[in-house]
Amino acid sequence: MGTSKQGANEDFAAIDLDARIAVVIDGASGLGKTSVTPAKSDAAWFSHMLGTRMVEHAGDPARGILGILLDAQEETAREYRLFPGSGEVPAIDEPSAGVAAAIWDDDSLHVATLGDCLALVAFSDGSTKVFLDGKLPLLDAKAIDEMTRIANESGMTVRQARDTDAVQGMLVRHRLMRNTEEGYWAADITGKGMAHCSVHSFPMAGVRGVFLCSDGYAAAVSEGLFDTVEELASSTFAGNGEETLRDLRDAEAQDSDMDRWPRFKQSDDASYAIVVFA
Repeated sequence: MGTSKQGANEDFAAIDLDARIAVVIDGASGLGKTSVTPAKSDAAWFSHMLGTRMVEHAGDPARGILGILLDAQEETAREYRLFPGSGEVPAIDEPSAGVAAAIWDDDSLHVATLGDCLALVAFSDGSTKVFLDGKLPLLDAKAIDEMTRIANESGMTVRQARDTDAVQGMLVRHRLMRNTEEGYWAADITGKGMAHCSVHSFPMAGVRGVFLCSDGYAAAVSEGLFDTVEELASSTFAGNGEETLRDLRDAEAQDSDMDRWPRFKQSDDASYAIVVFA
């Protein structure tokens, strides 16, 4: 479910059962106004190109999940650099993305996460494992704390506080920390974050299913629709994903000033992918 004013859903989600891959990619727009691709936003172009290339390469299991992501990133970067003006785009305006992906064969499930997309593996014994890089959420939490402080001290709404120079400056500083040790890791044109992709493998015999989502869908937890990620995943496995999306948008519409659930925008692109094996 997209939200962009430009009409572009900057998330990408796909499941290809023949290629045995599921992927969710959360594209992040640059903070400036530079745009070089023909898409409605460069972040939408980047996430959709990266995801499409991942699905294409999944047909060759010898690459492995990290190899699939690396090949897709390199091809996407090469295509981006063919656009006129791409070489002059400031780092703050280059598109980036979080990734959650899963591939499987008869014997094993392999899950990869990079950035702020989330993966959950559900096992036949009822247990689960959640995978999420906490570095970007930690930076976001600092900016949200600053927004909330300014709102409380000034009488502004959180939405108004978000647009202050103090908060906007913090967001720019955080974005410039992309793919640095003190910042966070993500997929982008440079490929610097690829080495920090988290990969986990499990015997298929004990796996019930896999759940992937962007942070816009995971907001159903932070905005109080569910108490935990595990509850959100369980509900989605049960077939309630579309209902969750509608409920999420309804809740956000009733909190348009963002005071009840402080966040950077009223609604974020929200996507999920689920595969049930047994």
